[in-house]
Amino acid sequence: MIRRILLLATLLVAFTAGPALAQYVPGQPGFIIDPTEGYPGDSISVSGQGCPPASTVVFTIDGQVIGELIASNDPDGTFTGTLIAPDLPPGTYTIVATCGQIVMSNSFTMLAIETGSLPITGSDPFQIARWGLLLVAAGGLLLIGVRGTRSSSRAHARSGS
Repeated sequence: MIRRILLLATLLVAFTAGPALAQYVPGQPGFIIDPTEGYPGDSISVSGQGCPPASTVVFTIDGQVIGELIASNDPDGTFTGTLIAPDLPPGTYTIVATCGQIVMSNSFTMLAIETGSLPITGSDPFQIARWGLLLVAAGGLLLIGVRGTRSSSRAHARSGS
């Protein structure tokens, strides 16, 4: 019974496992980014390899240069650094890295900036509070006036007039 459960669990994991998150094959030109989504102005960490030694790696989105890095001076041509997400509308974009004749790409999703404020409806929220205070004050004056009238009526009735 335990063997059957283990076999079933192994098959389940084997057939439902997704691909690895790496966007390039080790030993081949490519790069990864982290995070893969963000807002304009966010930092994007970049790590890759496969460029000619000491070459400049130029990163673009829709032809707009968003940063440059220098590949290491070793045979692997590795590079690491940080890019800043440009001010673009929400959507999925392709970050293209070019170094010499080598062109690599990766996807980045630009998220919508949330303003976090409520829309103005045209009403003044303090107007209700003002009306409430006015009604409380009017009620208090009315109460004082009624008590005063009752007190003077009782006093007048006691004096016998």
